Amino acid sequence: MVLRGLFYLEDEMEARIKLKRHGPLYVAPDLVTPLNMLIEKVKTFENLRLSFEKPEPDSHLTGEYSMLETGREVRFIVKDEVLTLEEELGLMWALAIPLKFTPIERYPIPGPRQSVFHFLGPWALLYERLLAEGRGELSWPSVCIAAQCDVGAWRGDKPIERNVQAQLHRVGINCGPIDGIIGPRTVTGLKAARLSNISLETAEKELREQPSAVLKKNKRNVYGHLVIQNTEYSVTTMGRITSTRVNNGTAFAVQGPGRIVVDVE
Repeated sequence: MVLRGLFYLEDEMEARIKLKRHGPLYVAPDLVTPLNMLIEKVKTFENLRLSFEKPEPDSHLTGEYSMLETGREVRFIVKDEVLTLEEELGLMWALAIPLKFTPIERYPIPGPRQSVFHFLGPWALLYERLLAEGRGELSWPSVCIAAQCDVGAWRGDKPIERNVQAQLHRVGINCGPIDGIIGPRTVTGLKAARLSNISLETAEKELREQPSAVLKKNKRNVYGHLVIQNTEYSVTTMGRITSTRVNNGTAFAVQGPGRIVVDVE
């Protein structure tokens, strides 16, 4: 087994998590277990060798499109004296994907990027939510920004606003894309987390430093999404249920007893 490479991160904003050393790598804490599981899988193959590397920076994946500094991007290489390059790559995909690693490319065709994988962890649901809402163009940048905020690596604008949105998603509250705009969905999310009567800076700090307290307050909340295609409709909510119109439907936050009325024309 060969491990090589290094993740390095300079702190420029306050981070919720610290990257952990795993051999020569620095990775997000929730990546340690799947990496160990992958190592154990490789050990079951007699002549198979595995190496981890930090991927080379990609010139067109920077800023809000980059996962490089988050500890969630890894280049895996498997080597076997018998297998062809195509077979080695196919085996790498077969071993990594069941452990929730996501290949950066769509198909296992040999090339410089086909062995690069991401581990989205708590941001996988954010990605899926935006895809379900028909906002796929915002899904990847939102995930990258959320992961960068998590480790204090976001260097763009509105860091507090974006981190509030990211951490709302992490505790289970769907507030839409990580765009730094404190619109109706983010306001509804802050209300759901019972953080609406304090300053945004205080809310960000509580979400970052005391997530368990927010989760405890929010444990009974339920979230949903309604899509009715090619038909005009209106939604009325009562009680402790709130709704927000999104790109292709309506998002709901259920904080307690209430009623949802949908009128379809």
